[in-house]
Amino acid sequence: MRVIIIDSVNRSIREGTINGNFLTAIYKLIGCTSVDVVGIDHVNDVWVDDEGLLKNEPFLPVFKIAGRTLAGNAVISAHDDEGETIATDLKIDDIRSAIQFLSLSPAEIIRILMARS
Repeated sequence: MRVIIIDSVNRSIREGTINGNFLTAIYKLIGCTSVDVVGIDHVNDVWVDDEGLLKNEPFLPVFKIAGRTLAGNAVISAHDDEGETIATDLKIDDIRSAIQFLSLSPAEIIRILMARS
C-alpha cells in the first residue's frame, strides 16, 4: 500500500510502501506505540504519534497540514467507503507544498491547544 511518510524531526517527506499489518508498520515508521488518525480531506488520513505532544524535548517537531497542527512523525494513507485503510492517491509534491514544518516549545504548543478550547 502506497503511503506518504512525514519525518517532522528531519523535516522530510517521502513515499513508502506498507505490506502486511498496517498498524505494526506505521508504529515502526513513526517510531511510536500508539497512534491517532486525523482526516485531512474526505478520503485521506494522517496517522500521527498519539503521544507526540508528550515528548520531553526543548522544541517539539511539529507540522501544520490542512489547518491542523500535529506533533511528531506521521504517515498519510486513505480509506474506502467501508472505512478500510487503503493507499493514498495524493501526490508527494502536493503534500510538500501543503505542509509547514515548525519547531515549537512545549509552552507554545500549550498556547495553541488552549486557543482551540
